[in-house]
Amino acid sequence: MVGDPSGGERQPGYIEQNVSAVAGNAYGIVGDADIHVFGDGLPVYLLTLYRSAPATDARWLRQLPSRMLNARHEVVEFTGRSAELDDLKRWAVQDHRLAARWLHGPGGQGKTRLAAAFAEDRIAAGWKVVVATHGPGTVLAGVPPQQDLRLDGHAGVLLIVDYADRWPLSHLTWLMSNKLLHHELPTRILLLARSDSVWPRVRSTLANHQADTSSQLLRSLGAEGDDRRSMFARARDAFAARYDVADPQGIGPPGSLDDPDMGLTLALHIAALVAVDAHVEGRRPPADMAGATVYLLDREQLHWALLAGDGTHELGGAGERLATPPEVMNQAVFVAALTGMQTQDAAAVALNRLSPAIPPEVILTDHALCYPPADANAALEPLYPDRLAEDFLALTLPGHHADYPQQPWASSAVPTLLQGENSLIPNLSAAECFPDETDLWIPRAINFLAAAAARWPHVGTDHLYPLLRQRPRLLVAAGGAAMHALARIDDIDMDVFESFDRHMPQVQVIDMDGGAAAIADRLTAHRLATTSDGRARADIYRGYADRLEHAGRRAEALAATEKSLALLRETATNREIDPYDLAGALTVASYRLSQAGRHDEAIANAQEAVDLCRTLAANERRPSIFTRYNERRRSKIRRGKSSFTPQPADPPPPLALVLNNLSLCLLAAGQVDASLTAAKEAVRLLRRMNVMGPTWGLPELGSALVTLGNSLSQAGRDKDALKAIEEAVSIRRGLVRSGPAIHYADLAISLGNQARALMRLGRGDEGIAVAAETAAIYRDLAEIDPAAFGADLAAALCYLGICFAQTQRHAEAADTAEEAITVARRLARLDPSIDPTAAQALAPTDLTSLHTAHHRHIETIATAEEAVSRFRQAVALDTQADAEDFMLALHYLSEALRQLGRVD
Repeated sequence: MVGDPSGGERQPGYIEQNVSAVAGNAYGIVGDADIHVFGDGLPVYLLTLYRSAPATDARWLRQLPSRMLNARHEVVEFTGRSAELDDLKRWAVQDHRLAARWLHGPGGQGKTRLAAAFAEDRIAAGWKVVVATHGPGTVLAGVPPQQDLRLDGHAGVLLIVDYADRWPLSHLTWLMSNKLLHHELPTRILLLARSDSVWPRVRSTLANHQADTSSQLLRSLGAEGDDRRSMFARARDAFAARYDVADPQGIGPPGSLDDPDMGLTLALHIAALVAVDAHVEGRRPPADMAGATVYLLDREQLHWALLAGDGTHELGGAGERLATPPEVMNQAVFVAALTGMQTQDAAAVALNRLSPAIPPEVILTDHALCYPPADANAALEPLYPDRLAEDFLALTLPGHHADYPQQPWASSAVPTLLQGENSLIPNLSAAECFPDETDLWIPRAINFLAAAAARWPHVGTDHLYPLLRQRPRLLVAAGGAAMHALARIDDIDMDVFESFDRHMPQVQVIDMDGGAAAIADRLTAHRLATTSDGRARADIYRGYADRLEHAGRRAEALAATEKSLALLRETATNREIDPYDLAGALTVASYRLSQAGRHDEAIANAQEAVDLCRTLAANERRPSIFTRYNERRRSKIRRGKSSFTPQPADPPPPLALVLNNLSLCLLAAGQVDASLTAAKEAVRLLRRMNVMGPTWGLPELGSALVTLGNSLSQAGRDKDALKAIEEAVSIRRGLVRSGPAIHYADLAISLGNQARALMRLGRGDEGIAVAAETAAIYRDLAEIDPAAFGADLAAALCYLGICFAQTQRHAEAADTAEEAITVARRLARLDPSIDPTAAQALAPTDLTSLHTAHHRHIETIATAEEAVSRFRQAVALDTQADAEDFMLALHYLSEALRQLGRVD
């Protein structure tokens, strides 16, 4: 409840919100923001007000020195990053309403403290500062159940997103659409990450919201040591104050600050903390980072032993002490490092998997006394900072040579704790990926183990890699962030990636495609280096191209496809090469060449595939292998629970598929009659097969009917075109209802064609309804993957605006036109080398007529000039089809200039 009603009357600004929970916690927000949840009520993310560091008791901090390293307590004042902070301050006041920055650097580099200093600066400037925390697997302790996110009276909005590289892309996409970010106030989004590997795809999502984007690498501290000495001294003095050391000037660094390991802010803080603690304890501090880490972990072990030892060490009231022996507490801390903070029930499940000698509820109570969570309903607060938790995992697992006790039980604890992977289904939704709440810690566990393996090789070779080889679906379940982390490890066992590649679905999975492509980079280089067989190398490049295309790396995908095709041609005379494989490779190459605007080459490859299949069909040879490619591979977006599209008992005739592909390539190049001939033959062959079995080849028949309808339309046969397209719509609606949702984009394609056919036949109201449905579908798809579907959305909006204009609904037409132009310009900024055949979606010439009809001539000229510029670039690369569009753009520009009186 916000505001306080007086005498029963609600005062200005009074808001009442009731939040209820049958069990566990509830969460709600007040004001100018959204809550996004999965179907089962699990939040995609949580928005909370930024909270300054609370006051902490020095005695409590001294009990476990590592507590002083937790950025949440801010024991050490912010220092040493003044240039980076000034850069963020300048970014905040730049002339952009919405801007996002990806701040990245290794763990321990000081990202969190820099973000906190920036947040305090923005609060002082009158901004609302909000923190976004990823929902699945997260327990947000100590947060009021209601968050007041009203923006009244604030000068701007800052949203901080920590661990941004570990969020699934689809969840970040939801976050970027939150209305908190889309008011008139200046708004900044600061995303913190360890690497920039996923930034390009996140940037494309932000471009969909017209956000200015930038990245900032938080570099290591200078090797000259001046900054390092200053930061060490500030940290030493801050820690000494908590130890009541009156004069810390005599406490020097335990080792050389010029050492490469001292380039991290956290490393300097650890060195300062260990130096001060050792001074107080009368011990000699270790001289290197590994020794300092062991020193801090020894202090943790000592704390557990003292509290559980002889019964004289009380934690609170009389007689309150640990009932959990140190060796069991060690297990609990190990589990907490892997799971992170959990609900009480989930934490009990995790501990039960290790079968401890005493009841889990007793362990959790004692663990909370040592590592108190901020909320009584939470448990298993992990070690902080993350880097210390990663090192603790590494030193607990057997196989290292450091002076720290290895624990034999830890080897089996990791696979035992992660046993829930058997129920995992790779999907876009974490709620569907992990049907059991207790499986939600898998991404964190794999990410932490991967980070530890990068510094401690035995974690990978002895523990993580064997586990992933045996159960590769764990890596699929862990998601793209873990894949990126493993791909960055130089000496990783390639068998891990081979096993993963066999289990990663060969379809588009948006939240994993970037990580899968990063693994494919490493795996492809390894495979190519270990074989000289031409056929094998062709297969390697083909699979690599698919991974690259799914990740939106289309230029690289085309290059890999061309290499694959060239190698297949070289080995085509070998009798072991199935000719249908060559036909399939030609088909894929022609599709990707056509998408890139290289129409002559696309047609040549498509025709060669048709000729090859005709020869094979004449010889009555059946295909042993033929990979089926839809005319729109980007429509293969997985949103259902099935991993693959159900396949018919017998593959469709290859000749029909390559004919449909040839028709598409011909139509894209403006060769309508030839396209129509090929499309008719493809439909005839597929109908013949469909008679044999009513469910065989329906997706392929739907695609061929769309192609036929487009060809008929281009030939001026609108009634015949509508008939073919309506049949395709009917087929695809049935596929969407009965099968996986990968057919959703296919339905949008056929609906768009149906709308055009209806409008050409004068059935305006029906055409508008269908065009609006098309745009709605593409809005959904572009929200998830703007790089793949942004151009489709722009084109759909463009045509919807034209439909409004043709039915004299000019105000709606102009508004829709503006939305289309906005989407198109964002897409152009996102990828300047966008497919030239999409130029009409990027700068739609017909939109100038909408402005003219609504008497907005200045905007008309700006749009027309942009269209002319883009088509001029496209014509330099393309064929006659784009030249005709270029002429049309020139015509609209001249008409707009004439109406404004600029006759010359």
